[in-house]
Amino acid sequence: MVAPDAQSLVERQAALEARAAGLWPLVEQGQLDVAVALGEMEDWRLDVDGHELLLVPSTREWFWHDPIHDSWDPTGYRAGEVVFARDHVFDRARPVRPTP
Repeated sequence: MVAPDAQSLVERQAALEARAAGLWPLVEQGQLDVAVALGEMEDWRLDVDGHELLLVPSTREWFWHDPIHDSWDPTGYRAGEVVFARDHVFDRARPVRPTP
């Protein structure tokens, strides 16, 4: 997971999405091993004020962690489609605007 203090949330999200966009084509071309590209699950997680999101690099889909059911559920968004922020009303991560 990207260190929360190092970059803004928008920058951290953009960095993960750019990393997935750069690595996965190398896997598809046989130039990079899948296990190396994926690394640890933690490497693809994004913390939004205590709420976890997960980017799946192969599909570039975002999932959110449902702590009650301990499951990862689809957000309905792919990389480049949305910017996430904390929803203080519903106490979860939510999309706030399309990616420019």
